[in-house]
Amino acid sequence: MQELCSDVDRVNSLVTVHNTTYCSQETSSSVGADTNDNGRLSNRILLADLSRQKMNLETLNHLLRLAHSRDIKGFIRKLAWAQNDPDNPMSNRRRLKSKNIKNLPCLLALRAPSNKNLSMISGIENKDVLIDIHAEWNRIERLSNRLRKRGQIHDVIVVGRGVIMASLQFVYDALKHDYYAEKETLLDVIWDEKRKSRNQRLRRRMKFISSLDPVAISNVLSDLKPEHSVVVSISMFGDEENDQTTMQVLENWLCYGISISGSKKSESVHDHIFAVTCCTNIPTVAKPEHTFIIPQHSRYEAFTTFTSAGLLPLSIVFGWNIVLDFLAGAHDMDKHFVETNPRHNLPVLLSLVDIWNDAFLGSSGRVITPFSESFKTFPSFVSAIESQTCGRAHKNGTVDFHKSSSSATVIDGGLVGIYDRMLYQGGRVIPSELLISMETQARSSRLLQLTIKGRLEDMKSHHDALICSFFAHADLLAFGTRPGTNTSKDSFNPYNDKNISEGNRPSTLLICGHCDAFTCGQLIAMTEHRAIITSKL
Repeated sequence: MQELCSDVDRVNSLVTVHNTTYCSQETSSSVGADTNDNGRLSNRILLADLSRQKMNLETLNHLLRLAHSRDIKGFIRKLAWAQNDPDNPMSNRRRLKSKNIKNLPCLLALRAPSNKNLSMISGIENKDVLIDIHAEWNRIERLSNRLRKRGQIHDVIVVGRGVIMASLQFVYDALKHDYYAEKETLLDVIWDEKRKSRNQRLRRRMKFISSLDPVAISNVLSDLKPEHSVVVSISMFGDEENDQTTMQVLENWLCYGISISGSKKSESVHDHIFAVTCCTNIPTVAKPEHTFIIPQHSRYEAFTTFTSAGLLPLSIVFGWNIVLDFLAGAHDMDKHFVETNPRHNLPVLLSLVDIWNDAFLGSSGRVITPFSESFKTFPSFVSAIESQTCGRAHKNGTVDFHKSSSSATVIDGGLVGIYDRMLYQGGRVIPSELLISMETQARSSRLLQLTIKGRLEDMKSHHDALICSFFAHADLLAFGTRPGTNTSKDSFNPYNDKNISEGNRPSTLLICGHCDAFTCGQLIAMTEHRAIITSKL
């Protein structure tokens, strides 16, 4: 690794950067287009540094030839265009089609903007699915705005399991300290009787129930009030029986709580329950206007984040403008995925590195270590989606996700580096993936309240130190340490042979500008595309 990283041309060639400029929904409606609102209207960056992988430029060229032999460019083009004018994609009416791709969900359609004159003809239903998707967006916006204006809903309880729960947990954890998203969770200032002041402010929260374990359910409900809560039930294929059992418990909890709370007589349990399901014949206690049916073209569980299952709870908690930023980030990654050559295509390059490590170097997995609190549940999401998606493809080139099997294991490295010793000294080399944002979320009002006199500069300096630790961790994996080379008491003891790292352990660095809704959309879309390409290869 020392020799590989000493080649400056190689290092520069293995760093891929995706830049884009985006004006948030909130900023675009309140400030001029040429205004920079502290990063809200700014250049967005997403960087992947592959220079610490055990590969040279010749290796990368061989992997790109592998991708060419598997017709990855054609596969991506079919995801976007299919048979509609493939020689001239920029026609008068741009069409995103999924025809003739067996069992492939309409990923790009789920976040295609409504004002770009796009359409997507589903090979399953043979109609323009964007019409129904955008109508569903409008419906979610109306419902969430109505709930938020009432001001009585403080908590959203999401019942379900699988990828959708992992993605919602990741986005919620990432945005609850974002300055703009956090402002959207704030409720009215309330009177604090003990302090005789109005300092206390309530925030909307999201809670998750994925288990029938009574202890898990009671832990979620322990600090919630039924009259201030709504339940969103997400039922995918095979989950209906367990979800119905959980919903019976929650329905009883809502009935009892609302009856003794003195709420309005016109209010019922059905006003507090929303259902998202794939099956029209499954009975639900939700009212028809509170029931959402996932369409046939998007019923694969691994890619339901941008359906009503993901957008509805996020819109209730953070508001529709934040959700639009989230969708815009995913659409931006879709454009990069479709329009960029594989040599500079982030999802394709990351997938090729996975193939190199797993199929050729025998690693059988990787460890993802988030260096920011906001990304702490991102490894769980990646693990969930890849375990369902990465598998074998048919000989004719179509992907059958329903018969896939995981080809590698994704391990959550944890914020505190719980696997450090295994990564540095384990007998089997396991590639690492390190994730961080260049800017801190310290602007959050909740975080500033915890500092002495709100000293934001101190928190920024701490984040700078965290970034230094990020790169030091990658260097230690790559180059190792020897006795006498490091005397820091916070690192490996250089005089203790048990703490000597030999290095030569590959890692990928993923760096984003700052963590907000747009970036979350980019990361989720990138993970989905990466999994699709891996399954194709």
